[in-house]
Amino acid sequence: MAEASLERRVLIAAPTGRDAEVLERTLADAGIETAMCRTPVDLCRAIGEAAAAAVVAEEVLGDSVLGQLAEVLLAQPEWSDFPLVVMAATGTSPHPSGRLLERLDGRVHPVVLQRPVRRVTLVSTVRAALQSRRRQYQVRDELARRRRVEASLRDSERRFRQLAEAMPQLVWTAQHDGAVDYFNRRASELQDIERHGDGSWNWQPVLHPEDLESTIGAWQEAVDHGRSYQCEHRVRLADGAWRWHLSRAEPVRDETGRVIKWYGTTTDIHDLKHAEELLRDADRRKNEFLATLAHELRNPLAPIRNAVHVIDLKAGRDPALASACGMVERQVAHMVRLIDDLLDVSRITRGKVELQRRRLDLREVLEEVLETARPALEADGHRLTVTLPPESVPLDADPVRLAQAFLNLLDNARKYTPQPGQVTLSVARHAGAATVTVADTGIGIPPEHLPRLFEMFSQVEGGGARAGGLGIGLWLTRGLVELHGGAIEARSAGSGAGTEIAVRLPLSERPKTVWRPPSPQRRGPASTGSRRILVADDHEAVRDSLAELLALGGHRVETACNGAEAMAAAERCRPDVALLDIGMPELDGYEVCRRIREQPWGRDMLIMALTGWGDDAHRERSDAAGFDDFLVKPVKPASLLNVLGDVRVDSN
Repeated sequence: MAEASLERRVLIAAPTGRDAEVLERTLADAGIETAMCRTPVDLCRAIGEAAAAAVVAEEVLGDSVLGQLAEVLLAQPEWSDFPLVVMAATGTSPHPSGRLLERLDGRVHPVVLQRPVRRVTLVSTVRAALQSRRRQYQVRDELARRRRVEASLRDSERRFRQLAEAMPQLVWTAQHDGAVDYFNRRASELQDIERHGDGSWNWQPVLHPEDLESTIGAWQEAVDHGRSYQCEHRVRLADGAWRWHLSRAEPVRDETGRVIKWYGTTTDIHDLKHAEELLRDADRRKNEFLATLAHELRNPLAPIRNAVHVIDLKAGRDPALASACGMVERQVAHMVRLIDDLLDVSRITRGKVELQRRRLDLREVLEEVLETARPALEADGHRLTVTLPPESVPLDADPVRLAQAFLNLLDNARKYTPQPGQVTLSVARHAGAATVTVADTGIGIPPEHLPRLFEMFSQVEGGGARAGGLGIGLWLTRGLVELHGGAIEARSAGSGAGTEIAVRLPLSERPKTVWRPPSPQRRGPASTGSRRILVADDHEAVRDSLAELLALGGHRVETACNGAEAMAAAERCRPDVALLDIGMPELDGYEVCRRIREQPWGRDMLIMALTGWGDDAHRERSDAAGFDDFLVKPVKPASLLNVLGDVRVDSN
């Protein structure tokens, strides 16, 4: 008989078939399933197979049966107290049931009913026995489940330990309260780590004293709030060396969400941090090199630009000289843009570009861009077509950075379009955004190159030749567009089919204000006429060419080649304007400016920094020193002369 079936049945053992049938019928009428045991062997085997209960007539319990039955009952598993009901005969002496109880010695508890037994008494007793047995089955099943869970946990723990011991990093576990209770074998590589008698580990001595407080605080906060733990700290190895490590831990929760365990790792990141430091140092030196390179390139460009303007002023109406001057000026402007682009690459990669946003009309920005780009396009024989909407195109944007992006696109179209070609710029408004499209009839872009077009150092090849450049213009343009919350996309039908680049920018929803290109604030009221101007620069070509240019503009110019000479000249001639290089020997431009400002005659003087350094740090230092303006070499002569037209002239 199957075990599952026996668990629902009451065993019946009676001396005669008729007695057994009476018991079976009585219990069946009460809805109780039974199983007949014809022999004592059947009875003992069925009890061992976890039957529900048994009703046994005392006459069945001969001496041999008593021994077998007692042995089976005493051999029950820990969860079982088999419900045995013995029907004792009247007047039998000595009672077999009594001998059975003696053999069981109180470890099993049969129920003895003296015959004759009322039907209701028998049924209620058997039902109570079955109820008790069902509870025992529940205990049995729960114990079995726990054994399975424990076995699974032991297996999981074994596999975890095997994995942890094989890992090249320190692996550890902690109890719910944060007490570390396990380290893998890597703990032997640490100095002063020790295990307490209760099995917990004291890990604090291995930490660098400067990192101890922050580590304990971070770990305690994670334990208190049940959050992920992460901390970098220096750990002392067995050889006494301190090395940086990264410790992480995650909590394990039960079904109620309560933290019951922590699993953690501690990874040696010393070499990684050292490599990061080397990279940071290399990046710093790279940025310093780029800034120095820009400074050294701008210094020779300044006298070139000044000299070209001097020649242009003296050439009169000579078309050949005018054409040559225009060509040189365009090349100088191109060099300036390349230098600025190199520095902007460094700023964008470091996240150092901060937009000076304002409400503006995109059309005005584009008009200034076109004014700058048109001469080069026309010089290359290209036809420029512009389509701007009649209504305002309001943006919240940085006009300088936006102009830089569109100037890059127009310059790119010029370079990659064979002469003569067509370049088109158009603006459209749609769905809360403005789309600026720059299209050309140039060499086009092969389909396989389109996905890489906006990557740094990407170069387009077409028609068997490259148009040149550093390969950073479009990458820089994408960065500037994305800083404005916009997107850029390139389209081309392939080689020789031209290119179309579309820039989409969100329209502004702020109240309308009017933006105009910024002009520096000047000290005192505007005036016209000759100015007294001090030019101080240790670069002779810059100093002399600028002095000659200003003299041609009708101004009286004093020069100085270092800071001390500049201070003496300023005190002697009391200039209206001082143009100071900030990197002069003896006294730098910052100190000269501060000293001039300390004098009563220098408080209202217009002092402008004239430098090849164009980074934010030098701008901030110039503001702190008292400069009115910060001009980056090579300054456009026309712009400088316009600035000087707004300067107050001292009547004395």
